[in-house]
Amino acid sequence: MDTDVAEAIEAHFQRIQDRIHAPQLAFGLRVERETVALSHPLPLFRIASMTKSFTAAAVLLLRDRGALQLDQPIAELVSNWFPWSLRPPIRRPSACAIC
Repeated sequence: MDTDVAEAIEAHFQRIQDRIHAPQLAFGLRVERETVALSHPLPLFRIASMTKSFTAAAVLLLRDRGALQLDQPIAELVSNWFPWSLRPPIRRPSACAIC
């Protein structure tokens, strides 16, 4: 993709950001494994601790679908992980089983 197209995409999203008065807007576009447009290399958002809630919801959906068990060691699902199960991290506000 040429630079004119990438610049047009970036300008389009900048107009959206300006129109909705958003402090920041994140987007990315990849074509055939090549990044052609990014809003910012490291977008920062104030999301507080919301990622823990979304992670817990995703884990519970996978449990409901039979893809995993809450007491199953995370190491069985993700290589090179500590020997924790999923239940403690999703029940603690810090999301850390040993905190």
